[in-house]
Order: sequence, then C-alpha cells, then structure tokens
Amino acid sequence: MRRKIFCIIVLVYSSTVSAQQPPDPGSYYAGIYADESRLYNCISGPEGSGFEQYIWAWIPLDTGLNYITLRFLFPSNVDMSSRPVFNDLMTHLEVVDYGPGGVEWTVLFAGCPSGWILIFSQECIFLDTVESSIGLSEPFSFARNCQFVIHDIHVLNNLSLNNPGCIYVPAGASTWGAIKSIYQH
Repeated sequence: MRRKIFCIIVLVYSSTVSAQQPPDPGSYYAGIYADESRLYNCISGPEGSGFEQYIWAWIPLDTGLNYITLRFLFPSNVDMSSRPVFNDLMTHLEVVDYGPGGVEWTVLFAGCPSGWILIFSQECIFLDTVESSIGLSEPFSFARNCQFVIHDIHVLNNLSLNNPGCIYVPAGASTWGAIKSIYQH
C-alpha cells in the first residue's frame, strides 16, 4: 500500500510546476496550465472528456501590461468547445489565423495590470487519446508595457495532453452538448 501511495505522489509531483514568481521577475513570461492555480501543465483524459486551459502571463511589477501577443499552436485532436473567458481588464482582441493549428491573439488591457495575469481560460474536449500539446511559440510572442516598450515573452510551459504522467480527467467532465459538437464538425 505504501508503495502505491508513493507512486501516486511521485506522478502528481512530476506533473506540477511552481506557482510562485518566475525565474527572473524582471522578465516577461507566459504559460499554459490545466488549472487556475498554475500548478499543472499536463492533463489526460478519454476521448470526449473535457478540460479547461488557462493562459497566464507574468508582467514585471514596475511596468504594467498594455497588450500581449501570443502565437498558439493547437493540435488537431483537441476541440475548443467554448468561447474563451477573458480577464475583466481586456478591452480588445485581434485574432490572426496562421493555417492548420496556428493562431495569433493580441489582447489589449486597461489599467496596466502587472504580476500574474490570467489572460483567458477556455473549455476544451479531447477528440482522441493521442499524446499532443497546446503550445506557445516564443519567437512570435511579445508584450508591450505601459511605457510602450515591447518585450519578448519567454514561454514557461506548454500544456501537455495525454502524456502518461499527466493528471487524469474523468470521462464525465464534459457536457453532453460539447460531446455532440465533436461529431457535428
């Protein structure tokens, strides 16, 4: 029994990341997580089950965020089953499509927020159980601070999907409407 508990603890610990400040609090960062507390960047589930992705950014405390541009790479085995829910300070969104799976979002903000900022969250559905990831492209992601200086975004992590070491979402986590939408595409 002790060995089984130890294995479970190791699996959960190996799929967590630090929810504290990033490696260099004076730099700009972004990451994709499977939870609102920024602890997990790895999630698994059966076909048809749902999960939520959270996109967080770290903005140095003395600069504030005017806008952020993030280029995403979405795998073909995930369906975005709902509209994204943006931070209340978001004022405008520009979306540019970059072909299969690639999309760039520029999100404008009011009030010059800083520190950890939840950019948006979005419900998703596993279309199969193949290992994949939702990723950010570091060379094409940047932020403009409130002094209108542009800074590169360093990617803290991407969201790993159906990796054997990931936390598991039960099959009942998705809504019936979301599951039906898989087969209406």
